[in-house]
Amino acid sequence: MISITGLGSPVALKLIDATRDRQIETLKAEPVHSRSEEAFRERIGSITSAEELVKDYDVYSFVMRAFDLEDQIFGKGMIRKILESDIEDETSLVNRLTDPRFKIMYETLNFSTESGTDFNDPVFVESIVGRYYDRIFINRNDQQNETVGTVLEFREKVGTITNWYDVLKDKDLTEFFQVALGL
Repeated sequence: MISITGLGSPVALKLIDATRDRQIETLKAEPVHSRSEEAFRERIGSITSAEELVKDYDVYSFVMRAFDLEDQIFGKGMIRKILESDIEDETSLVNRLTDPRFKIMYETLNFSTESGTDFNDPVFVESIVGRYYDRIFINRNDQQNETVGTVLEFREKVGTITNWYDVLKDKDLTEFFQVALGL
């Protein structure tokens, strides 16, 4: 990873944008990430339920990191209940949580329907692997420069904004717009 500590945010952002692909390749080459990716690729196809997912720590932790839920890894029981929830039921756990990351993970993994997600589909596997590395990239840069991290988060989420409530319910987006608009 390129160090952006001490750089002004505009310069750091330009440097990150110019070197993003190389930095992602560097992340992929790090043993901890390459081993995690390998374990995920090998075993995700055999997962058929939320229970099996949370039992396989390597696959489970990879998925949790991909959805920026690393801080929730030890809440296996709650994650299982979320993934087994009925999205049609307004009182189900997945619908009661305000953090959109849980719903995105729920919808992506789709354990609740019979048609479900095909975990052997190469497109699905690549999307989760790409999401994992993007998240690691954003988090590492955020640790070095919080403003740059906020901009990277904004870029990731901007496509999901459909109204101002979407901004207000997301702490990072709210902070971004407050600073950007001088509020």
